[in-house]
Amino acid sequence: FYDKDVAPIPQSQSDVTSLWRTSQSARPTPLSLNQQATRAVALKDDHVQWMSWRFQPVIHPRDGLVLHNVRFLDNGSERTVAHRLSLGEAVVLHSDSSIYWYWRYGLLGGELGLGQHVRSQHTGDEVPENARTLTAGRLSVTGRAEDIPGAIAVFELPGNVLVVRSVFGIGQMTVQQDYVLGADGSITLDVGF
Repeated sequence: FYDKDVAPIPQSQSDVTSLWRTSQSARPTPLSLNQQATRAVALKDDHVQWMSWRFQPVIHPRDGLVLHNVRFLDNGSERTVAHRLSLGEAVVLHSDSSIYWYWRYGLLGGELGLGQHVRSQHTGDEVPENARTLTAGRLSVTGRAEDIPGAIAVFELPGNVLVVRSVFGIGQMTVQQDYVLGADGSITLDVGF
């Protein structure tokens, strides 16, 4: 089954590269967050404390951003919410349903290794000015250890929520992974492409 004719093949290399160079060359406007009051996000070593939350964010080679030892202070007693929070898998489907592409998809964790593609985030661009960033380590394709400064960003948004963010660049695709922790004890995982 296919509902389109065969996709046209570019006649020259410039037909393809001119499209992405134009869209990539325009820099986004700086991200500005005007926040009246900021609660302190405490970073000690690689642990984060914010309001009633305590956790350790890390970059896993396959799963990407993972939160370990997630705890919440509830009426004076600390309770464990999760030992490990991670994205199990995400499938990226291509919109071209021709016979040449309908079978192609990407499993972000299992096939592409989301954490292997983590990149630095810069305040004012990918994250607001009030963000605190952490360095994460990874192995390069040659097997050498390398540090990625700004691989994990932690910042508060209005409405008493804390965002823990990592951004991954896979080919021409950018994946943003956010854990959103609420002051009420709620946790949401958002993944955007």
